[in-house]
Amino acid sequence: RSVNTITFAPGGWLGDSTDGEGFLRSLRDAWGFRARGARVVMLGAGGAARAVAFALLDAGARELVVVNRTRARGAALVRALGGGRRARVQAPGTDADWADLLRGATLLVNATSLGMRGESSPVPASAMRAPLRVVDLVYHPPVTALLRAARRAGRPALNGAGMLVHQGALAFTSWTGRRAPVAAMRQALRRALREE
Repeated sequence: RSVNTITFAPGGWLGDSTDGEGFLRSLRDAWGFRARGARVVMLGAGGAARAVAFALLDAGARELVVVNRTRARGAALVRALGGGRRARVQAPGTDADWADLLRGATLLVNATSLGMRGESSPVPASAMRAPLRVVDLVYHPPVTALLRAARRAGRPALNGAGMLVHQGALAFTSWTGRRAPVAAMRQALRRALREE
């Protein structure tokens, strides 16, 4: 798995990740989305992708397809997830491949940095059909080419700001034992992003 939060516990330090649960909470906030039974296509195989992938499968996602530029790294993530029928790696090359891969998918997640520097959408808008929802973990800029493509296709689309707020709130609670001020954190993030 991955670690982004360290707390002191009796007997030593405890490493945990709040990214996966923060991601799930952001989807519940935005759409009332639950992962149980979902068919997910995820771009990326790094630390954030690992946290999101484990969280989705732990929450009952039916299938997770990992798409990664380096197939071996994607396959390594699939092995870490336990492989089998619930997780596999695939490398779509054409618009038709993307359409086949996304047919019937519930959720598309970009867990790479692609989009932070204005790159074009890795997924064609023509491949994004109902019931697909699209999440880009990138939150700056707030609207990436992938999110623009999703909106052009009429699909619900969300950036990673909600995940950032919720994973931070979970870390705050781990460190302090107190309930995090989520609304204030969300407002502070919006203000900080406007000022950049």
